[in-house]
This record gives sequence, structure tokens and C-alpha cells, in this order.
Amino acid sequence: MGIRITSIIIACALLAAACTPGESAPTTAQPPQSVTTSTTIAVEPVDTEGFQLFVGQLTAKLLMLEPQTVSDLGAGHLLGRSDSELDDLSPATQAERVEIAARGLASLDTVDVAGLSDDEQITAAILRWYLEDTIDLDRYRDYPYPTNYITGYHTWFPEFMADVHQITSEADAAAYIDRLEAAGTQMEQLAAATERATAKGIAPTTTGRDIAVWQINNMLVSASGHPLVTDLVDRLIALGTLTEATIREYETEATRTVRDSVIPGYERLLNSVNAIEARPDSAPGVLNLPNGDRWYEAALRHHISIDLTPDEVHELGLRQIDRLATEISVALRDAGFDVDGLGFAGAVAEAIADGGAVPLTSDADRQAMLAETQAHITESADAFSDMFEVFPTT
Repeated sequence: MGIRITSIIIACALLAAACTPGESAPTTAQPPQSVTTSTTIAVEPVDTEGFQLFVGQLTAKLLMLEPQTVSDLGAGHLLGRSDSELDDLSPATQAERVEIAARGLASLDTVDVAGLSDDEQITAAILRWYLEDTIDLDRYRDYPYPTNYITGYHTWFPEFMADVHQITSEADAAAYIDRLEAAGTQMEQLAAATERATAKGIAPTTTGRDIAVWQINNMLVSASGHPLVTDLVDRLIALGTLTEATIREYETEATRTVRDSVIPGYERLLNSVNAIEARPDSAPGVLNLPNGDRWYEAALRHHISIDLTPDEVHELGLRQIDRLATEISVALRDAGFDVDGLGFAGAVAEAIADGGAVPLTSDADRQAMLAETQAHITESADAFSDMFEVFPTT
């Protein structure tokens, strides 16, 4: 999930940077409607006047390969894309993503960065990092466990359909059905990715595999009354604009699609995950994978965006801990706490207790904290009653 979140943040930053006040995000004149249409950036010089347009077009082309991210951003209207598709997890689409990044990087190399505004120079630096990172991580495309129980698409899909896919019209309901139809293919692609990774010796721990199996089995329930069906029906009823007959038609279609696409896709994935020869829980780290040290370094660069080795990051962390402990110890002594007699941890505990912190070691403690919090809310509402006409109800 971390890499996916980073992609969303970078996409937001680049799309925003490519716009001047009052403008919408620049896109291609005719945005491609699927990942198989033309999405290649020509390697040609980019002048300073055309820089913002270049950034917007390049970002849009990369986002077109991630329809779920587009929905997450609420950017479908900017890119001319409907919210009816799922991400294509095939090697071909990943190769296309890397090609676009490589061509974009080559075009970026032609930009006279010194001639850009200060803000544009920052945008250029962010874009360069993102493109180089995309290319670098591709060398390890099989290393993030496809069925990671936190970030895997198998667990993201139902969350995505419930939390991201909006139902504000009948068209949204039809798009929901389209995505259910596409889920079978996506899970089959995930199964193929699992098999590729396993063939290279890249496998999760026993616990990691077993949690993924449990998650997948949670999706293998009867199509009639399946959460993906009942959630759609509940949201259509809440919409209040469709007839009962229309809602039941969508319920029937959703049930059929879950039965014929979603469940078979998850069954295929379950077979692949069950076949994994997992690593023992006693060897959990990625350093136990083939070339895991290189993958760790690449992932670290991705998350901190600067070139430090894992050892350098660790040493930096230790120095910061020492610095903070020293500064906090001085503050504790100044406040009258016996750091020398109680030790650092003991003095911190005494300061927490002295500060009136509520312990959370039992249900009674939690109820006391909730009661105190509610009292503060009531006090605040009373204090601001003359300033606001509408207050939160939950």
C-alpha cells in the first residue's frame, strides 16, 4: 500500500503543479480510453513554455494505466475516463508504464531547468525522482508479495468497491457491475504474479500466506447475499432515485457477476496461494529473499526519496534517539523529575502520570476516557454555540 499511496501523492502534486490558477489539469487532446491505446511519449525537446503541458500530459498518461488510482483521486472527469475499470496487473502494462517513464525521463533531460521558475524547478525535481523511481523499482517488480495481506489487490478490491467507488447515479451502478466483471481477470493476473514470484523463490512467511488464504476465503461465500452484492443494493436504496424493480435488476446482475467472475477469480488465486512453499516465520525479513538486500535498498530509496544506505539510515535514527533522549532528560530534570534516580523510562512514566494521563489498561479506563472526551466536546459546543449554526452530529 505504501508504494500505491506514494503514487497517489506524487500524481496529485504533479497534476496540481502542471496547472496555473484557474486552469484544470492538462491532458491529451483525446485521452485514451483503455491502456491498450497509444500512451507513448515521444522523445522530443521540451522548452520552458511547454513544461507545464509536458508534465500534465505525462502524468495523465501514467495515471491512465491506473484506473483505480484515478477513481481514488476523483480525477476521472479530468482524464476523460469512466470509473468502470480495474488496474491491469499484467506484465505488459507494467512494461508500458516503464517505457512511458523512460521516454518521459529522456524528454525531461532536454528541459533547460535553469530557465524554469522556482516552483517549476521543484516540479521538475519531483518528476525526475518519480520517473527514476518507477524505472528502478521495475527491476524488483516480483518482490512485493502479490498477496501481501495489507497491500495486496485481493484485499484492496472489496475495500475499493466499498470506500472508493461512488454510487451517486444509475450510471455508477452500471460501472460497479463492470468492475465486478473485471475482478475475475484481475485476480487471475494476481494469481499469475504469485506464481512468477514463487518460481523465483520470493515467498511470504507461513503466517503471511495463511492470513492471505483467510482473506481470500472470506470472499468465497455464496453469491446470493455476497457483501459485494448487498453493499450495492444498500447504496442504491439510499440513493432514493431508483424504483424497487430497477434495484432488484441490479441485484440480480451483481449476483450473477459475483458468481461467474469474482468467485472464480478468487478460487484461482486461492489455488496459487495454497501452492506457495512459504518461508518459516523465523525468517521474516526481505533479506532472506534472493537479492533481498538490493530490493530493500530500492524500497528504502522509494520511501525516503534520498540516497542513504540502510546502515546510514539506521545510524541516523540512533543519533536522533540519543539527541531526543538527552533533550528530554534535560527538560525532565528542569521540571523536577529524578531522571538519575528513576532512570529515563521511569522519569518519563512519572511525568506521564503526573500530567493526568488516563491509563488504558481496562474497559473501565476506556470508558472513563470516552466520558472525559465527551465532556470536553460538550464544553466546546457550549462555548462556540453563538458562533456556528450547524454542528457535527457524529
